[in-house]
Amino acid sequence: MNMTIEIQQLEDPILKHTSPPATDVLREQLQKVMERYTAEHTALETEYVKLQNAVSTPPKPQSGGCWASGPRLKMRTEM
Repeated sequence: MNMTIEIQQLEDPILKHTSPPATDVLREQLQKVMERYTAEHTALETEYVKLQNAVSTPPKPQSGGCWASGPRLKMRTEM
């Protein structure tokens, strides 16, 4: 996908005058870096979604009832 496009773009200016074995070595190294980047990016994205869900989820009631019910809720809305 994007990795092959980036490899082709990298080959044109930088690897034009290098020998084929060096090109292969650099291609393999770039492939490993891209795989590691993709794995780390996916892990960070997953962690971000978990944290975002944790922040957007309201706290659970402590005593089994609604945490914002009764007279306290009315007082807050009246003020």
